[in-house]
Amino acid sequence: MISAIGNQQWKVLQRAVVRPFVRRLSPATKLKAYRARVRLESWIARTFRKQLVTYNAGNPDTVLFAFYDLARCPPTYDIINFLAHADSYRRRYRLATFHVVFVPGPHAGFRDSSYQTVEEKRWRLKHIVIASCALHPNCSGSTLCTTRAEARYYEKLAGTRIFPLNYTERSPTAAYLWNVTFSLVARGDRRIQTLCSSSQPRRSVAEWLANKVNGKRVVTVTLRESHTQAKRNSDLAAWGSFLGRLDRTRYFPIVLRDAEMIGEPLPKEFGEVAVFAEAVWNIELRSALYELAYLNLFVSNGPIMLGLFNENVNCLIFKVLNEREVVSSTKFL
Repeated sequence: MISAIGNQQWKVLQRAVVRPFVRRLSPATKLKAYRARVRLESWIARTFRKQLVTYNAGNPDTVLFAFYDLARCPPTYDIINFLAHADSYRRRYRLATFHVVFVPGPHAGFRDSSYQTVEEKRWRLKHIVIASCALHPNCSGSTLCTTRAEARYYEKLAGTRIFPLNYTERSPTAAYLWNVTFSLVARGDRRIQTLCSSSQPRRSVAEWLANKVNGKRVVTVTLRESHTQAKRNSDLAAWGSFLGRLDRTRYFPIVLRDAEMIGEPLPKEFGEVAVFAEAVWNIELRSALYELAYLNLFVSNGPIMLGLFNENVNCLIFKVLNEREVVSSTKFL
């Protein structure tokens, strides 16, 4: 048993105390509201959950069920934020691991029909979102539900060990935005850089590099060349100029292209430069390359998450703010 009260009573307590408390707070006090919610939740845990579990990976009662509901969450690198938030919640309640449950949304399995095609979203879900779980050492695995009814089974199985707070399949909540990450850091939780590559991808990338770099320091350039929100794209002429001035006797540049352009030749401004196409299709290889590189250069796009949330990655990020696109605007962040 994870608590001294039953699951139904716990949900009633959440509805009666937690949700009304949060609703009464104004948008202007969003950060204070989050901190207040954390304090209230901790008080409830100390008062009613008298039998907090201890670390025991073999005990299913020590697993947090983290619901990434595609009715609210996008099939993007935002999953990395979600994993960090889930791990913080896991530590707070002394659980051993967390298991991610992916719940399909209403529009062909997703929250809306905007931006990419359904086929593109399915590819991203499989090769970016689900694959990212393998990069978190405290994630014990993931489940891709085929129906929302299936998600209710895992909700019942989880009992009170559910993230995000107040999540239910019928009333889903999301926890993938940057404001939550900033709140974690603001309240002193600095253990968010927890991503790491496993030994096999690192070994494979190291072998690939050994045949090319000849002892030089690796510098990666990750390009954004998408037809979606094109104003956020890399300035190819500027990056070509940078590569042309880079001292090739000391540094070995590697370009990672956008998946949409991987079959196209590099712009002539780039000259002769290595392209690691395999890392574009495999997120574990991409993460391993970033770890092994001397420096990784980005514009603000999805792959930066593999640098920001991994303490073994050295990176510089350019074009962080772009007010011409909502998701890179000051208001959004």
